[in-house]
Amino acid sequence: MGAIISFIIFCGIIVLIFGWEALIFIAILFIVGCVFAVSLTKKEQPNNDESTFDYYSYHNDSSTMCNNTSATKTVTADLKEEDFHKMLSSLKENKVAISISDAVKKNAIKDMPEIKFTNVTKKNIADRMSEYVVIDVETTGLQVGTCEIIEVAAVRFSDFSPTECFTTLLKSKKPIPAEATQINNITDLMVSDKPYFNEIANSLSDFIGNSNLVGHNLSFDLKFLYKNGYDFTTIKRKYYDTLELSKKVFKKKNYNEYKDHDNLAKYADNLNRVENYKLRTLCKHTGIPFSGEHRALNDSLVTGILFSILVKEITE
Repeated sequence: MGAIISFIIFCGIIVLIFGWEALIFIAILFIVGCVFAVSLTKKEQPNNDESTFDYYSYHNDSSTMCNNTSATKTVTADLKEEDFHKMLSSLKENKVAISISDAVKKNAIKDMPEIKFTNVTKKNIADRMSEYVVIDVETTGLQVGTCEIIEVAAVRFSDFSPTECFTTLLKSKKPIPAEATQINNITDLMVSDKPYFNEIANSLSDFIGNSNLVGHNLSFDLKFLYKNGYDFTTIKRKYYDTLELSKKVFKKKNYNEYKDHDNLAKYADNLNRVENYKLRTLCKHTGIPFSGEHRALNDSLVTGILFSILVKEITE
């Protein structure tokens, strides 16, 4: 209140000394000063559109990420669900010959030779890796010493395209644990009239021949195969693990590394990374349709497609 009275007295003195023109001039200066002060205040206040990152809208804006040249390139198979099923049904299925041979005996895991997985680099020529067989087993558990193989599948790829397969369910000597059935949906009834692994080991070996072997977490499958009597090491061949190769091509998400959401390039790069290196996750990331997870034939087929993508991405 005192400030207002003082201002009125000040204006009266100005009018008495300099006239009304001086008061008008002072009023104009006052208004200009206020406008200038307000503009400065707005500049100092944070712009919510720039400093606040809308995670959900940006995460769902695929065009922003895809058009960002600094983001990690996403490799895709460009396959549809019907393409996958057509590919699966078109495979030539080899006859599983059942034979009992004294030559097929279980091996001790400690006697298994060291398997070195072949690396893929830019110096490699993709066409030289286009012929291979993908192998996958389904088991009653993770422990190679006590668990059994209840399904095996192998898919041959020629020029990176699947051509034929070998697949069969296998009888287990012990009941299949419920935990295993929950994962692969294989029941005791399904395998009750199927052969044991040692009865089809020679047939599987004949199908694979001297081909290079591919698998996802391949060491797991190889240990079970070797322990149950298939010694694949007697023939010189190369081994490729799509799990290890995927780690070379796809970076893993790390949100703690990119907390600065103002840096859209880095954040988009992180969004294009993978959550983990599970087969299903990698298939989703690369656009490979995938149904029938944890069934040997389906897993083998998508692993072979994934391998072709990884090889081409690394070498091209």
